[in-house]
Amino acid sequence: MPTATPRTCGSTCRWRRGPAGVALPRADALLDHAQRAFDEGDYRWVAEVVNHLVFADPTNERARELQADAFEQLGYQSESATWRNAYLTGAQELRNGPPPARPALRRGLVEALTVDLMFDAIAIRLQDELVAGERAEINWTFTDIDADSGQRDCAGTRTPGAALRRRSP
Repeated sequence: MPTATPRTCGSTCRWRRGPAGVALPRADALLDHAQRAFDEGDYRWVAEVVNHLVFADPTNERARELQADAFEQLGYQSESATWRNAYLTGAQELRNGPPPARPALRRGLVEALTVDLMFDAIAIRLQDELVAGERAEINWTFTDIDADSGQRDCAGTRTPGAALRRRSP
């Protein structure tokens, strides 16, 4: 198998390196071969081989559509609802993109949290590798908590190398 890469020989290469060191033939030749396999009913192989091309070039619409068609056929043939849903969802996402991101915390959940749990939830969502070496302080006033409870005014502190901690001001 040739070991040339696009960097060494440009568009004249017959082979390109794909994900995880898998050698991929030119996209058009691969898709023509995969289309023939699809027409013969070998949907699993089509889904597997075209998957490498989709990951190597996510903008290749022909590859995305062929993989979606293969997933759709596999979904129609699946007896298990779990596999059927996985295949059909994969086909839908290849055609329409992933579903829109939704907020991780729902309003009902946030309203049910105590002040201590709220700070724990913030600490869990905080990505330490993105804020390494940073110091942060958050001052909160909870207007819906009785002032005599001692939890109305709170502060959260995050120091380098430590998690977010709640403290009373």
